[in-house]
Amino acid sequence: MNRDQYIKETISNQLFMDNSMGNTDIHISVMNGLVKLAGRVDCYWKKMLAENYANNSFGVMDVRNDLEVESTDDEDLSDEEIAKNIEETLRHDSDINPNDIIVNVNRGEVTLAGSVPDWLSKDTAEASAHFTQGVRSVNNMIVIL
Repeated sequence: MNRDQYIKETISNQLFMDNSMGNTDIHISVMNGLVKLAGRVDCYWKKMLAENYANNSFGVMDVRNDLEVESTDDEDLSDEEIAKNIEETLRHDSDINPNDIIVNVNRGEVTLAGSVPDWLSKDTAEASAHFTQGVRSVNNMIVIL
């Protein structure tokens, strides 16, 4: 088995063994250690998890994540509901001042703006958005002061 086949099989096995991935339609291609993920998942955090598995596989040089997030009919929320849910999550995190973060949502695509004191707060805010129902992508524009 050559290196690219090994990488593809490793990522496929990780995705298959992770019960949280559920029913996903992920296609993996590898050329010279460059991984491309394509297909569909039903939530944003699954897209990021697949990318994480690929990035952490031995021999991977880079990952292009072209997975599309398609929510199921029972998960369709308005942009306002998604923003409200993210803001509510931020309010419950003692390390983040929710007044310092602006949440904008357009067709499930979230943009976070504002400022926080450290990387942990920035990453925590982004994670709050990642795991929110209805999110299709996250653009973290938060600056660290």
